[in-house]
Amino acid sequence: MVDSVAALPPGFRIVDANGTPVPGAKIYFYAAGTTTPYTVYSDSSLSTSLGAVVYTDSGGRPVASEGSSTGVTVYVGTSAYKIIVLDADDDTVIPALDNLKGALNTSTFLTTGSTSTLTIPVISKTANYTILAADNSKLIQGNATGGNFTLTLTAAATLGDGWSCEVRNSGTSGQVILAASEAIAFEGGSFTYRALEIGEAMAIRCDGTAFKVVSHTAPLMASRGPSVIQIVDRVTSAPSGPTPGARYIVQTGFSSYATGDIIEANSSSFNKYTPPTDCGWIAYVQDENRYYSYQDSAWVLGLDPAASDSVAGLIELAVQSEMEAATDTGRAVTPATQKYHPGHPKAWINLNGTGTIAIRASHNVASITDNGSGDYTVNFTTVFSAATYALAGMAQRSASNNDCFVCVKQGATPTASACNIGSTNAGALEDAPIVCVAFLGDFA
Repeated sequence: MVDSVAALPPGFRIVDANGTPVPGAKIYFYAAGTTTPYTVYSDSSLSTSLGAVVYTDSGGRPVASEGSSTGVTVYVGTSAYKIIVLDADDDTVIPALDNLKGALNTSTFLTTGSTSTLTIPVISKTANYTILAADNSKLIQGNATGGNFTLTLTAAATLGDGWSCEVRNSGTSGQVILAASEAIAFEGGSFTYRALEIGEAMAIRCDGTAFKVVSHTAPLMASRGPSVIQIVDRVTSAPSGPTPGARYIVQTGFSSYATGDIIEANSSSFNKYTPPTDCGWIAYVQDENRYYSYQDSAWVLGLDPAASDSVAGLIELAVQSEMEAATDTGRAVTPATQKYHPGHPKAWINLNGTGTIAIRASHNVASITDNGSGDYTVNFTTVFSAATYALAGMAQRSASNNDCFVCVKQGATPTASACNIGSTNAGALEDAPIVCVAFLGDFA
C-alpha cells in the first residue's frame, strides 16, 4: 500500500487579492528547502504523474495539463515539499510555502523486526523460571509434559507500573504453577499460587505493588469439562500430597475452609472457592462416581432436589434394611428388594401331591422332598434368618379327601432352610392332588 495525501483541499482555486480566479496559473512543487522539482500525482496510488508543475483552468482550478479542462486532485508522497504559485505572466500570486508535510509513512508499521511492530515475542519454558522485567509483553509458554514446575513473578515493585505478560500451559499433560510474592487479583478474589491446567492462560499486569489478571483463557475441554467441576474427593481435612490443580469439596469445615467450599491444590496450599447461595454449580466427584449440585447453601447428591409425593426430583432406591424396617416413605422399591418387605411372601410352592411328587410352580424353593403319604419337606433357596416364619397353605380336595388341611407336620420342627409340611384328611396324613403353601418372615 502506497502512503499518499491530497496536497490541495477539495474545491481549491487560485485567486488574486480580490478573490478573482487566476486563469492559467502555475503551481510549482519542490522538495522542501530546495529548488529540486518534486513530482506530484493525480491519483492516491501515485501512479499517474502530473510532473512538478500543475496548471489551472480559467476558473483557477487545477487541471491535468496546461490548457486542459479536466480537473484533478493533486496527491503527494511522504516527503516534505515546497510550493510557489505564479500567474500566466509568471508574476507571484502565492509566495513560497516551505516544509509542508507529506503523507504519514506507514512502511514500518506491523512488520516483524520493526520497533513499531505489534507482534508478541514468545518464549518457552520446561522447568522452574523467574519471570523478569525483560519479559515485559511476552507470552511465556510453559510445557509441563515432563513434570510440573513453577513460573515465579519477580516482585511487583521491581517490575513496575505498566509491566505485563501472558502465561500459558501449552503442554499435553501436567500443571504449570504460576506464583508471586504479592497477590494476583482474579475474579473478585486473589491468589499467590495457582496451577494452570492444559490450555489455560492468564494475561497479567503489574501496577507496581501487585498483579491483576486482565484476561483468562479457560482450560481445554479435554482436560476439564466446561460446565461440570471435576472433584477428586470430598474431604474433612487437608488432602496429603495432592496433585496441583486437583479440587476437593470440603465436606466438614476445617482450618480456614468452611463446609461446602471448593479447595484447589496450588503446590503450596489451596485456593478457596465459596459457592454463592443457589448458584447451581454442578460437580462430579471422581472418588464416588457421583454428581452433586449446589442447592440453597449446600452440596446435594444428584442434579435435582429430593423427590416427595408433591415434588418431582431425585429419589433413592431402598436397600434390604430399609425394606425390612417398612417405615421409609421417600425411597423407591425395585423388583430385587421388594421381597424384603415383611408383608411380602419370602417363598411359595404349588406342588403335585399325588403319584410322583413334583413342583408345578414356585418362588425361592430349591426342591421338594417326598417323605411319604401327605408328608413333604420344602427346601428354601434363600434361607430365613430364623425358623420363626409363618406359613399359609391349602390343598385340593379329592373324592376321598373331603376334609383336607395343610400345616406344619405334627411333631416336625421347622428350620431356617426347610419346612416339613403335611397334607391331612380327617387328621391323618394323605396325599392331595395339589398342595399350595406360602411362607412369610425375614431373610438372613
